[in-house]
Amino acid sequence: MYNNYREPKGSFTHSLKDTDIHLAASLHPVKNASFQYRLHKYFLMRDSLYQLRNKLSQLQRQLNDVAVELKVLELEQELSQSIFFLALVHL
Repeated sequence: MYNNYREPKGSFTHSLKDTDIHLAASLHPVKNASFQYRLHKYFLMRDSLYQLRNKLSQLQRQLNDVAVELKVLELEQELSQSIFFLALVHL
């Protein structure tokens, strides 16, 4: 996709949440310093959010693994107690 942003003001100043921005291979040079700063901060924030989502997914998988392991340990403990009581009853 090709977009030519020759606006009267000089450069692209639309919403950064537009999917065209996220799919763009490159952006035209940004001449407005305040917009360049805004663009830079936006992509840094987006990268940070991506990293946080990945970390959150990793932690959720670890929590699920621990929960499964605890459930197995609980079941083993209940089983050993049941066997102990059965052994006492038969004495």
